Amino acid sequence: MGVQVIAKDTTQATLAPARLKLARWLLVMAGLIVSTATAGTVFVPKRGEWMWDTWVLQNGEDYHLFFLSKDGGLGRAESKDLIHWTQLPMIPNLAKKGDWDEKGMLLTGSTVKHNGKYYLSYGSKHPEPLGLLVSDDLKNWSRMGDPVLPRNEPYTQDWRDLSNYWDPVRKLWDGYLCSRYKGLPCVAHISSPDLLSCSYHEPVFVSEPYTRDNNGFVEFEVPDVFELDGKYYIAFSSIRSRKNLTSGREDAAGTWYLMADKKEGPFHVPSNPLLMGTGMGRIDHYQGAEKPRFFRGAAYRLRRPTINQTIVFGGYRCAANGNNNRR
Repeated sequence: MGVQVIAKDTTQATLAPARLKLARWLLVMAGLIVSTATAGTVFVPKRGEWMWDTWVLQNGEDYHLFFLSKDGGLGRAESKDLIHWTQLPMIPNLAKKGDWDEKGMLLTGSTVKHNGKYYLSYGSKHPEPLGLLVSDDLKNWSRMGDPVLPRNEPYTQDWRDLSNYWDPVRKLWDGYLCSRYKGLPCVAHISSPDLLSCSYHEPVFVSEPYTRDNNGFVEFEVPDVFELDGKYYIAFSSIRSRKNLTSGREDAAGTWYLMADKKEGPFHVPSNPLLMGTGMGRIDHYQGAEKPRFFRGAAYRLRRPTINQTIVFGGYRCAANGNNNRR
């Protein structure tokens, strides 16, 4: 679920500097606050087109919105200011009958720019592997590999929500995913020189078995790794992770975070890890696409942030210079 913003080729930066990140966050927040002060919505697809999980790519002065939609295709829209959007033709389901992803792109993806090309990762269904599309112009897309990234040891069960970060020193992509390790929820870690072949590493964080009184979580959806003021963070979404600190909420669905002194960890759960949550079983403040609890047709939408949103803005996950810092 989310939004990506990429301004330049990934070879120019790894995890963006704190000032750049703060500037991007303020820009997105300002745009959403201004645009949604009265209506609470910045974009709704044309009638009859669904809008599900979202992510955004910044390409020069343009912002490109991608969102899961009907028939396994990806919806598209474009904006200069994150406020006024023009809907674009959908990226159709490029799979054929009998392909591993024949039902299309149904699980949260991400888009990065590297050396003049655009790469879009996606999932199709659990527990299938992940696929990759490539484009020279953000309009014409083709499939790469079949599939690209299967789940492998040491990971079991979940395998989704890939976000990629280019490391110009090592000349490798670091990828982070929602998965399980020895049966426990975790943030999986892979690396790749080309987004096609990869090495599987130990997870950067493994949860305790979940209870309300410990530091365990139900899942680590759409994990994003970023640096801010000399510390490293992983922002992620989790439902059904109610804690004593979440007061009277029946279900603390929302965006949480982990932190560490170094990119490679070890990451730990801070004393108050809930960035933004919603009770009563709702998922309004889920990291990435915010959505009504019940929906039909085109009910999904980008929604208004609250005053406490700093990393998380409704409907968005952000990245710059190829770093996919979702939401």
